[in-house]
Amino acid sequence: MCYSDFPIPLEWPTFLPNKLVAKYFEMYAQHFNLYDYIKFSHYVKSIEPIEENRWKITYQDDKQNIKEDSFDYVLICTGHHWKPRMPNFEGMDNFPGIQNHSSCYKEPYPYVGKKVIVVGIGNSGVDIAVELAQHASEVYLSTRTGAWIIPRIIMGKPLDHRLNRVAQFVTPKRFSATSLQTLINWQVGLLPEFIRPKHSILEAHPTVSGPLPELFRTGKVVPKPNIRRLHQDKSVEFDDGTIVEDIDVIFYCTGYYINFPILDPNIWTDDGRIGDNSSNKIWLWKNMVPPNPKYKNLAFIGLVQPLGAIMPISEMQCRYLLSTLKGLLPPLPSQDEMNKCISKSNQQVFGRYVASPRHTIQVDYVDYMDEFAKMIYCYPSLRELIREYGWDFKFLYNFYTGMVSPLQYRLVGPGKWSGAKKAFLEYCYGRKLS
Repeated sequence: MCYSDFPIPLEWPTFLPNKLVAKYFEMYAQHFNLYDYIKFSHYVKSIEPIEENRWKITYQDDKQNIKEDSFDYVLICTGHHWKPRMPNFEGMDNFPGIQNHSSCYKEPYPYVGKKVIVVGIGNSGVDIAVELAQHASEVYLSTRTGAWIIPRIIMGKPLDHRLNRVAQFVTPKRFSATSLQTLINWQVGLLPEFIRPKHSILEAHPTVSGPLPELFRTGKVVPKPNIRRLHQDKSVEFDDGTIVEDIDVIFYCTGYYINFPILDPNIWTDDGRIGDNSSNKIWLWKNMVPPNPKYKNLAFIGLVQPLGAIMPISEMQCRYLLSTLKGLLPPLPSQDEMNKCISKSNQQVFGRYVASPRHTIQVDYVDYMDEFAKMIYCYPSLRELIREYGWDFKFLYNFYTGMVSPLQYRLVGPGKWSGAKKAFLEYCYGRKLS
């Protein structure tokens, strides 16, 4: 998840807790002197296009004053995980227990001794269920479609460390899915009926959790199908006809709407051509740029759902956009070219993934970054690596068989970093090099 020009300290754990993630961002900001350019406690109220392809921003400053300013270019980097998407179960309005979205969950201690249902088997839902299993009296995990549960560690290594460039280039996706499913089934074993998905592992966003299968087997988390209705006596009925009584709390881990209240929705839906805004479908080139020239000089950063971290992808998006603004790269494609690209991309996404608002902005982590690397001319091809570093067989072997790190996009081309090769090899070896 590191940025390509600032490696995470090697001694830190592989899977960072939230405090270390925050610390990493603070270290990055300090290292590159970014604090001087950040206005804290300022709240944007609206962003509107004005003459000469500029944008008027209305905001509230740190002294509660409403102000306006204009800018040549605007990047929307707010993310999309903020407006909760709630289900609509029969009886929700009259259910006397607590009902919250996962965005309201902060810690497990208020739920000690409670009977809890967690709705949704995405990563947030599973993380909440796993944590509550150590504190609540009973935890039920309800799901409509099931999911592939992937442990963090596969045969002694993090799974993403095994997905190297050799596998990317050589292995067909269908074979890759079959082999990965076999490996997961071998590691995890047979999951309960309601959890086992009918779709392929590459047709939906998987859920990463090591503890969950064990909690199923020990009964600390009980799998359930989708909720049918909620009753006024605090009982909950499921689609298989079973009923659980005296439920205290229900957490709906059911995702988010893609919405930007500071903007006109026509900007990211191309005047509604993609359908109703609640569908979470967008019409943006590379999930970034509105093709309509009315909205020139505005782009969205990080509006993606990758099988990996968003931060390195966001960095590649910024590197590309800023290079075009500086004139270091050709200008953005024409409106017609963008529309054709968006249409093709949407066909691929909607044809591959299970139909769900969750999958409308899905991208392949490495493939997506490689696309930008090629446009930026920092793609680490074999030819460029040999030109830059010679026939260093040990390095080349680790490059193609080791993990695909963001550091690879600083090895060659514009923005290359002299310490990138050493930092990359240290990540591969897991130790400092002299």
